[in-house]
Amino acid sequence: MPDLHLIKLLLGIKDENIQITHVEKKKIHSINSIVVSATLIKTIHRCPQCKQVNQHGLIVKNGKKKSLVLLNKCANQRTYLALAKQRYLCRGCHTYFTANTYIVEKNCFIAKQVHYKILEELTEKQAMTTISKHCGVSWSTVSRTLASLLPMTNVKRNWLPRCLLVDEFRSLKNQVGPYSFSCMDGDTGKLLDILPSRKKKDLVSYFMQFERRARLNVKILVTDMNASYASLIKECFPHAKLVVDRFHIVKHLIRSFEDIRLRVMKSFDRNDPIQAKYYRQVKALSRLLIKRQDMLVYDKWTKWRNFGWAYLTESEVVERLLSTSDELRIAYAYYQEILPAFHDKEADTFFQLVKPMPNSVPRELHHIKKAFINYESGIRLALELPYSKAKIENLHTHIKALKRVAYGFRSFRRMRTRIFLINHLITY
Repeated sequence: MPDLHLIKLLLGIKDENIQITHVEKKKIHSINSIVVSATLIKTIHRCPQCKQVNQHGLIVKNGKKKSLVLLNKCANQRTYLALAKQRYLCRGCHTYFTANTYIVEKNCFIAKQVHYKILEELTEKQAMTTISKHCGVSWSTVSRTLASLLPMTNVKRNWLPRCLLVDEFRSLKNQVGPYSFSCMDGDTGKLLDILPSRKKKDLVSYFMQFERRARLNVKILVTDMNASYASLIKECFPHAKLVVDRFHIVKHLIRSFEDIRLRVMKSFDRNDPIQAKYYRQVKALSRLLIKRQDMLVYDKWTKWRNFGWAYLTESEVVERLLSTSDELRIAYAYYQEILPAFHDKEADTFFQLVKPMPNSVPRELHHIKKAFINYESGIRLALELPYSKAKIENLHTHIKALKRVAYGFRSFRRMRTRIFLINHLITY
């Protein structure tokens, strides 16, 4: 008996009404498995149908019903519980019923511990087919276990964070578009919700479902220079201030300079030996042109293949690249003036350089002037406050990794539930 008690302890069975009889190895569905035979006998005090008290032999035993219940693996082998459940007959209402146990749901042959194992596996970034192999169940069982958590993904409409981060990510193609919307608490980094659409009308309809008190609690909205997200302040968050993400400001600036570099590079005649050499140099060493001038190495000479293996410093390489085009030199000089002002968080200096942009500056940089002026207040706050979209961008990186290892998703609801599980927003 002590050994049988240890077997129950090993299998995680705490029901005192289950008594293990023996353990054996046999093949189940052509797979070597461990089969633990046990009986389930309970003391019945009242009939579950007619509610009569069991007195004077009202309820009698009436055979046993055998079921094979799948448990978690033991010794890296599939483990089954061959459970013989006691059946009863009520002589008062002439109905039959069977003893039940907590380890498995009614009319189910997969133990609850297996479903908990599936949920634990779902919190990791892996495919559902991989989880089904680990747990010894079908893909459909994993899918149903995940679907059982859908009611737990509902977001309460009575609270919103003080700082709200909003962004979109590429999720799956559906009737509303390939991009989904996500929002997060900027102070704690806790995911708030994920929506299937990033369209303005859908976002307004969603946030207007929140209580007015909750919407008034939002003081800061961090986003990129997306007009749809900026318009949410007027319609949904009247007390909020727009903060433009610093990464996207630098991204616009670098992209405009890169457009100039590409245009200059493509203007070289590749049939001419000298201009073809300029083309290769400007193309291969573009990272040095983007780099801040004060971060270039001035005192270390290394060999450069594009300059005949000459020993040059990074600053000398940049000087040679700029000598290939006057237009590139003018753009580089202006780019290096505005970039340090941004990194040093000097808002006044930054806009003093942006607003009176000289006409000699190439037209690609003039395109960002209008955008920066339109979002001047948001950019100034971005240089003053410590908020950014780094936390939500980190979340999107994990979502992309999940999509890649899971071979994509067909259902938005399943993807949303997986994301909630990974971010510990669902307790089970």
